[in-house]
This record gives sequence, C-alpha cells and structure tokens, in this order.
Amino acid sequence: MPHLVSDLSNIGNVYADGAYTYKNCFDAIVAIGAKPVISIRTGTSLAKNPTPELVERNRIVKEMWAAGGRAGWKKTSDYHRRSLAETHMFRNKQILRDKLSSIN
Repeated sequence: MPHLVSDLSNIGNVYADGAYTYKNCFDAIVAIGAKPVISIRTGTSLAKNPTPELVERNRIVKEMWAAGGRAGWKKTSDYHRRSLAETHMFRNKQILRDKLSSIN
C-alpha cells in the first residue's frame, strides 16, 4: 500500500479490504491527506495512545460500533465502492484477457 499511494494527491477516500489494516497502510493513506475506509476485523478494540494514523483506525472502529457492526458500517461508509471497483477490474480482465499487461 505505501508504494501504491505515495505519488497520489487530491484523494478523498482510499477504499481497501481487510488485507490493508496494518499500521504502515494507515500511515501511507494519512500521509497523502486521504481518509482510509478499510474494513477492520470484528472484535477489534481501540488503540491506546494512538499515533495520528491510528486515530483514523480508531475512528473506523468507533463508526463500526455506532453502526451496529461491520455490516451496518459497510452501508453507512460507502464501503461497497471498493467491491464495485473490484468487479469492474474483473470484467475488464475478462474482456481483455491476454491483451492486458502491466506497464513499468
């Protein structure tokens, strides 16, 4: 994640799945001035004495509690946008198949 977002600017929200709940991911997102929208595991507690990055993680945990759990939070946070983007990329890959390549 840090390498993916390091060159970005003027980003409002960064949507990611649970694989990006690590501190370095929150650090990278906050560093570019964006708001992380990342699904946190159920049962996660607040970080004590949080760094500015973990304040964002704590915000997500509090939002989940207020929404009645992860399912409610996904509706109130527009988390479904991540899934829509993922579905769009899957469709593009299916259409383009062997024509799709990475540019370095």
